[in-house]
Amino acid sequence: MDEPAHSLDPAMRDSVSKVVSNLKELGFTSSLYWTSETCDILADKVDDLVDVISMSGYTDYSYNILFGCNNYLASSDQRNEWTDYNNLFGSKFNHLWISGELDRGEMDQLIGHAQNMCKTSI
Repeated sequence: MDEPAHSLDPAMRDSVSKVVSNLKELGFTSSLYWTSETCDILADKVDDLVDVISMSGYTDYSYNILFGCNNYLASSDQRNEWTDYNNLFGSKFNHLWISGELDRGEMDQLIGHAQNMCKTSI
């Protein structure tokens, strides 16, 4: 599910819940339910419904109630956000996104940070 909670609308959460329930009823009982979000506040809204949470942004995102998730800080260093996701979601958060273009100058720091958090998927 790509960014399913990208609004805080309760109807969106209900939709995700119905999709997961319907897939399980159809026999997908051993499937992993994976979501990607650009903000931890939104990922937190579906944490209990999914098995895997990815932080899909290449930059450090924050949430603004008027505009949703956005890169207000104009920073491409997502290490702080990875740490936040790691603290919030633990083993559900394992897959990290790195941009070959945008993160080129900080690849060593990003990979080192992923290793320090014991992440195995980039």
